[in-house]
Amino acid sequence: MTAPRIVVPGATYAVTRRCVCRKAFLGWWHPEVDDIFFWCLAMVAEKCGVHLHHAVRVGSHYHLTFTITRKNLGEFLRLLHHQMSCMLNTLLARERYDAPHELFDARGSHVMRLMDAEAQLGHIVYGRLNPPAAGLSDTCDGVPGRTLDTGLWKGAGVRLTRPTVYTASDKRSRVLRVSPPPLLYRAFGGDLDGLVHHIGKLERAGERAIRAARKRPAKTPAEVRLIHPWDEPMTLRESGGGRVPSFKTGKRGLEGKDAEIRGALEVRAFREAHASANEEWRAGNRDVEYPCGTYEMERFHGAQVADAAWDAWVSAPGPTLDEVKAELGREDVARGGVDEGVLERVRDAVVEGAAAMVAEEEDEGSKADAAKSGVDGPNERSAPETYHRFAKLRRREPSDQPRRIIRLRDNRRRRGSDPPER
Repeated sequence: MTAPRIVVPGATYAVTRRCVCRKAFLGWWHPEVDDIFFWCLAMVAEKCGVHLHHAVRVGSHYHLTFTITRKNLGEFLRLLHHQMSCMLNTLLARERYDAPHELFDARGSHVMRLMDAEAQLGHIVYGRLNPPAAGLSDTCDGVPGRTLDTGLWKGAGVRLTRPTVYTASDKRSRVLRVSPPPLLYRAFGGDLDGLVHHIGKLERAGERAIRAARKRPAKTPAEVRLIHPWDEPMTLRESGGGRVPSFKTGKRGLEGKDAEIRGALEVRAFREAHASANEEWRAGNRDVEYPCGTYEMERFHGAQVADAAWDAWVSAPGPTLDEVKAELGREDVARGGVDEGVLERVRDAVVEGAAAMVAEEEDEGSKADAAKSGVDGPNERSAPETYHRFAKLRRREPSDQPRRIIRLRDNRRRRGSDPPER
C-alpha cells in the first residue's frame, strides 16, 4: 500500500511515470505517438484546470511539471493515464504489435512537490536534459517530433491534430498551452523574457556537460525512430526499497538541510495523523477530521479535512499564476531582479546532475560492449540478447547466460523497415 499524498491547490508538482517493464511504448516508433501524448495532455489539462509547465517523453517514461488550481491531482493523473493507455494500446494493435493492455508500470506515478522557485527551475532544466543524457539527441530539442521549449511560455500555443485512434472528440484540432511555474515567475519579477533567456543558458551548460561526459555518440533522429516499442534501456531497473521523495527544495547548505528536515517532519506527521484518522473511520466515527492535504477520503468518501496549520509548508496551498500576476501588478510590490546566487547554484546542480546521468548510461553501455568483445572475466555474463516474437532461442551453456533476454513483441511484419512517415 502506497503512502497517502499531500494534495493542495496551487501546488506545483513534478511527475514521472514509467511504462510497464520499461518498454519504449512512448518512443518514436510511429508519428501518432507524438499526437497521442500531447493531445491527451491538452485534453485532460483543460478538463481538470491544470496549468502545464513542461512535458517530455523519453521512450520508456515521461516527465511532467504542472500546477493544479483545484484539489484534483488524482483525477488528473487517472484521466491522463487512462486516455493515453487506451490510445496507445489501440495504435499498437493497429500496427500489428502486441498490445500490453496495462501500458504503465504498477509502481504508480512518482509525484513530488516543488517547494520553491529554485527547485522548479532546476527540475524543469533537468527534465529538458533527459533526452540528451539518455543519448537520444545532442540537444534538448534534437529528438524527433514535438518538444515544449520554454519559449512557448510567452503565449504561443502548440496546435495539435486529433489522433486517428480511440477518440470520440468532435474537435479536429486543439491548442496546448504552457505557462511558467508561479513561484519561478514571481522570483523573476514577471520578467518572462529574462526567465526564458536564463533557462536557455542553463540548458546549454547542461548540454556541454553531457557532451564532455559522453564516450559514445548520440543517436541520430533516424536511429531514434527505429527504436522498437518493445525495446528497453540498457540501464538496470531501480532496486527499490529506498527513500522516495515527496517534495523537493532548491536550497543548499545548512538552509537546505533545515528545509529538508522541516518538510520531512511535516510529511511524517501528516501520514501518522492520516493513519490515526483511518483507524477511527474504520471504527465507525464519521466525524473524524483528516489532516490538511488529504485527497482520496475527501473526494470519494466525503470525509472532513482540517484547514492548513499556521506553520504549514508542504501542506500549505500555493499561489496560481493569475494570483502572482495580480500581486506583481500592485504598485506596493517591489519587482526586483533574479538572485544571481540562485542561478549559479542551479547551474552547478544542473551540470553535476547531467554528468551523473550520462555516467550511469555510459557505465551500462561499457559493460555491454565489454561483454560482447569478451574482455571480461569468465564470471561475467554476455550482453543482452534481442529476439523477435517468432525467433527461437539459441541453445547456450550454463556459463554463457545473457544479462537479460529482450523479446520484441511483433509479427515481424516491419522488421528491418522504417517507421511510417506522415
